[in-house]
Amino acid sequence: MLTRRSPPFLRIAWILVLGLFPSFTCAQEKPKLKDFGSSLERLKWDPKVSAAVDRVPKEKPKTSDSEDVIRVETSLVTSDLLVLDQRGQPVKGLSNKDFLITEDGKEQNVGMFALDGAASIGRSIVLIIDYSGSLFRYVDMSVDAAKTLVDKLGPRDRMAVVTDDIKLLTGFTQDKDKLRSKLESLKKQARNPDARGGWFRGHSNQFSALMATLRELFTTEDERPVVIFQTDGDELLLMQPRSTQLPQSMHALGRQFSVDDVYKTAEKSRATIYTVIPGIKLLGISRAEQEERLGPIKEEAIAALTRGGRRLSDQKMQLTFEKQLHSMVNHQSILAILATITGGWTEFLEEPSQAIEIYSRIVSDLNTRYIVGYYPTNKNHDGKKRKVSFTVRDHPEYMVMGRKAYYAPGPDQ
Repeated sequence: MLTRRSPPFLRIAWILVLGLFPSFTCAQEKPKLKDFGSSLERLKWDPKVSAAVDRVPKEKPKTSDSEDVIRVETSLVTSDLLVLDQRGQPVKGLSNKDFLITEDGKEQNVGMFALDGAASIGRSIVLIIDYSGSLFRYVDMSVDAAKTLVDKLGPRDRMAVVTDDIKLLTGFTQDKDKLRSKLESLKKQARNPDARGGWFRGHSNQFSALMATLRELFTTEDERPVVIFQTDGDELLLMQPRSTQLPQSMHALGRQFSVDDVYKTAEKSRATIYTVIPGIKLLGISRAEQEERLGPIKEEAIAALTRGGRRLSDQKMQLTFEKQLHSMVNHQSILAILATITGGWTEFLEEPSQAIEIYSRIVSDLNTRYIVGYYPTNKNHDGKKRKVSFTVRDHPEYMVMGRKAYYAPGPDQ
């Protein structure tokens, strides 16, 4: 039986062979451990609009007739900005006067400014970690790296941990001992047979876990929402629109949302997302380099697919390899885009020993960001997407990494 411990190439090849920011979010009660992920049950894929829709509208807060209701409009749009010079080094010492903001091409005035590393500003950090079978070799060192991150949390920071089986391992807490203990427990859980069973045992649901996190965990009380998303992203195979490459028997596993739904939810969440991709880096290199890097995996897959005397033509094996390569590059590209549109970045965890360095870089990045906000001149509550741009005056050579867009409040907000 195929398991999540199987090499990435083999898992997808098996399938192929068989098939030949804004502060507008309404405050909500923090979910309990057992309720986490319940918002996903409301999602229903609507092919007419090619998007996920909520089957059950959210209830409006109830108030008694005797209560006085005060409506306060909060429209401050904020973004955590990382400014890099031509050498890729963070630019320090900037002030609010150095930033130029535009929304849909119209210049905006800076309304607030601060350093993200300031002790007075708390961050709500969620680590989503994929500990399924295919990523087993990365778990121990990734857990140790995450505990290093916990050690470096500021006095007002808090952290939660979510796993790829859509479980809230621990809700937001400032208790570092509790966080370390929960993280350490993942080493044992990763050795459980269920973790190696993949989709068939409730694992490898990384994007579902991300959607639940973005929809349920963050509220207006979270000053600086951050997500560290460590996964290879293979749940993409089950997301809408359903892949024609999947066997009919697997269509029942299809998710009720698409990649675009994930992007939109991320843009609405205000969270800065860092994606950490375990495995071989295929983005940004030539086709020849890609094939060379995948060589050992290709050989393992061929050996597995031809085991027992089964014969496959060279043409068929090459076609399978081409599809696999395209799929892996696509997965990595989607994860990279997710980080980019939210102002974060992507790193590849090719060897387990790189985990501590990557997590340390994330902490350093968080501490060198600028928090820049503005009150939009466009006051319309139309729920539409608005493009934003942040640049540094008189320094076109600087690269500014930050949120690219946000969604305005709707008419009922």
